Amino acid sequence: MDKNPTRCIKCLLPIGTSGIYFNQDGICNLCASALSELRLPSGHVSQDSINQVVNNLRQLGKGRKYDCLVGLSGGIDSSYLLHLLVKKHKLRCLAAYYRTPFTPETIDDNVKRMVNILEVPLVEIQLSRDYHKAVARDFVVAWKKDKDPILANLACAPCKFLHRELFIIANNYDIPSVVHGDNKYEHTVVAAGQFLSDNIDRYSLGANLLRILLIIKRGVRLLFKYPIVFRNIGLVFKASILYLNPYTAYLRIRYPNILVVNYFNYADWDETECNNALKEIGWILPHGCNSSKKADCNFAELKNMMFRESIGANYIDFLFSNLIRYGIISREEALKRIEKEGKGSLDRLKETYYLLNLSDDFF
Repeated sequence: MDKNPTRCIKCLLPIGTSGIYFNQDGICNLCASALSELRLPSGHVSQDSINQVVNNLRQLGKGRKYDCLVGLSGGIDSSYLLHLLVKKHKLRCLAAYYRTPFTPETIDDNVKRMVNILEVPLVEIQLSRDYHKAVARDFVVAWKKDKDPILANLACAPCKFLHRELFIIANNYDIPSVVHGDNKYEHTVVAAGQFLSDNIDRYSLGANLLRILLIIKRGVRLLFKYPIVFRNIGLVFKASILYLNPYTAYLRIRYPNILVVNYFNYADWDETECNNALKEIGWILPHGCNSSKKADCNFAELKNMMFRESIGANYIDFLFSNLIRYGIISREEALKRIEKEGKGSLDRLKETYYLLNLSDDFF
């Protein structure tokens, strides 16, 4: 056993990660909890369950032009999802896409190429990119003062409005269902209202109410501590409460006739299948990216650095640790991959600095 481990000896969370506890053997509390539970390998998801979901989507779409609406970021998960729905399940999809200020040109090209290959109509969501940039810059600058990770998350608040936009589009096009592909292997504990346990149904009404209580508890502190939160209280409230995810109480009440489905609650996210799908639709990794994860957003490069400074770990650390914990890859394989995929991209970081009008020595 490593006498002085720098990472959890079961997964890859760095020793000292804020909010994570390590025992004397160098095992984090997330792994210790997983070891005490009986977990089925991820491949044991019932095929019947996803077939039932797809049949329901198809039944709801009868007599309408589309079976479902799919939100596209241009990243690998949403691209993989659209490919599955069209090619594997033969559903009639409409795709909705928002090109953020931080979307690389390559990703934009990927989206246009993909919908052409899959013959899926595309609706482009129109949100103010200038406003998006201004919000991101303000919260990044505010974050630098004392490195609060919640401020890092609030820098992405405008993206939460996409959940609202999907419902508006589905309603306008008479589409009965919205399908998204939340990848459980990317879940982290670095945001307000996140849960340590994967046993919780993260999108149930009860979980959403509990999350709201956690957010409000932290939000009251932020209001008194950071003037920027008070100045942007409307944005913060909408992004944290009304539109935080597609299952909020507000969206359920506002659009009661639109079904929301997380595909990967019923079917496994399979990396090999995902990579094959990306090849088929001509998906290209943007220049300078060391990992396909978060490749659709240059701001993710800066956010990873912010989280590393704030809590001692970033999205890549959590991703590979989750993959290990779920038995998808071995720790040895993850260590090899994180050497490359965990490295920051100077090109992407410089592009983000330029867009936010930050100096190169911001960090």
